[in-house]
Amino acid sequence: MSSPDLLIAFRLLYSVFFRICLFPAVKTHIIWVGNIDEATHDGNRDAGFSSWPFLASCLISCGRQICTIAAMLNVYLETTIPSYLAAKASRDLVIAAHQQITQDWWQTAHGRFRLYISEAVLDELRAGDPEAIERRLRLVESLPVLALNEDVRALTRHYDKTLGLSGRARADIPHLAYAVSYQMDYLVTWNCSHIANGEMIRRLLKANAELKRSTPLIVTPEEVLESLED
Repeated sequence: MSSPDLLIAFRLLYSVFFRICLFPAVKTHIIWVGNIDEATHDGNRDAGFSSWPFLASCLISCGRQICTIAAMLNVYLETTIPSYLAAKASRDLVIAAHQQITQDWWQTAHGRFRLYISEAVLDELRAGDPEAIERRLRLVESLPVLALNEDVRALTRHYDKTLGLSGRARADIPHLAYAVSYQMDYLVTWNCSHIANGEMIRRLLKANAELKRSTPLIVTPEEVLESLED
């Protein structure tokens, strides 16, 4: 089981069974016991079972949340996403539009996707103006961080040889490696020069086909702004 799967399993068990099932069940038990005491005192032992429908509704709600979480897709957030979210409004009309789209997507992203960042993203977010750094890090502080492991390193080396990136563009290779290694469903980015780029995606598909690896869908927030059901 990969690291994201373990994180998901832990968070799922905690949030669903403790916060949703255990607490209401304990509350129900207290109510139920109280009802039993009152019923026994009144000579009616059946009255105490009136709280069972509440417990049943808790369990049904729990099951629905499990199904919802299980259906969520895994999304790798490349550095441009928190950067656009934390940045001040741009005077450039195109960038300003991208910022607004990113804000709109962010409003529902947590409820629709399992969001991840990586150590590479954190390294890039920690560069620049101290105030901007603080805003960016605050946005992602609750997100799980994908660790740099040997598989990510190996993919980074392989892509460095096969994708044809050079100069500063090579700094974007680790993001592709993380997303592939951890089997993300989407890689969301505004880096249309070196990542969300048709030619780059073609090269990545070819490289991963040779490695027998799956390739995440590389998209901008605009392309996943709304679900197909909306």
